[in-house]
Amino acid sequence: MNIFKKIFSIKNEISTNKKHKVITFLGIKIKFKSKFRHKPKCAIIRNKEDYQKFIKKNNYIVEKSKKLAQEMEKNPYKSFETEGFCTVCNNFVKFKTSMFLNITNKALLPETLNCPVCGCSNRIRTMFYLLKTLIKKNHKILLLEYITVFYKNFINIFGKNNNIIGSEYLGDSIPSGTINKDGIRHEDALNLSFPDNTFDFLIANHVHEHVCDIDLAFKEAYRVLKKNGYLVFGIPFNIELEKTNVRAKIENKKLILLQEKEIHGNPLDSSGSLAFYNFGWDIFEKIKKAGFKDTYIHAILDDKTGNLTTYPMFNFVALK
Repeated sequence: MNIFKKIFSIKNEISTNKKHKVITFLGIKIKFKSKFRHKPKCAIIRNKEDYQKFIKKNNYIVEKSKKLAQEMEKNPYKSFETEGFCTVCNNFVKFKTSMFLNITNKALLPETLNCPVCGCSNRIRTMFYLLKTLIKKNHKILLLEYITVFYKNFINIFGKNNNIIGSEYLGDSIPSGTINKDGIRHEDALNLSFPDNTFDFLIANHVHEHVCDIDLAFKEAYRVLKKNGYLVFGIPFNIELEKTNVRAKIENKKLILLQEKEIHGNPLDSSGSLAFYNFGWDIFEKIKKAGFKDTYIHAILDDKTGNLTTYPMFNFVALK
């Protein structure tokens, strides 16, 4: 048997951006490009029961993710690799980790495992997979980001057949709709510059935890969306919280901290952005209160697409 293995073997081999089936016979290698495309394990989640079923079914991925996180924490300066299919650029790659820590010095897998081809992180790839199922052609789309890897890839994928506007939040004193000297458009999620019923999609990646009035943000999104338009957004979501935890608020134009500051990364500000909320299950009620007729979580957890994490990554969909 060992002699046979030395004479003949079949294995997968991943180069920079392609996966090959390699057959070796008498030391001669023959490569065949693989046509295999893996779809990540997904679930539509509307309540805790849906979440628990999804976790139970895919617990082996959670355990695999825990082991990777532990290794990253033990070796903070080492980069780890895991092979898989990137659902953004459609390449077989080796996803690479970087030591992305949260405030408790735990490895944050959603923010790493970057694709070396398109640059998208674990979390961003889950958003793209969802959007590819929703966005077709001739849509008007507002993105609440502009200078990011996400925006660059979004334009590459959807820009040819859709009307896309990107924006960033540049500060309280700037009117929404202003374009600065660097060509960056300012939009405030609480006071968008657009007329009612303008967009087919409003897309936001980890924006809503940083607004001071989440109810107003949802109402404003509802206002600018057309009928049957989609608000698609990602947020840090705590499955253990029934009620959203309010960390800070604004009263009489003054910031009031209700808990210790929690700061998240901001590509425009090295000092980061303050988190006003830790969201819980009552976010469904907040979205529906704004007027949306349906809302659900799209969850992904899959080792073959590099979507390794100790809990599913959540993106919310709200339909007007």
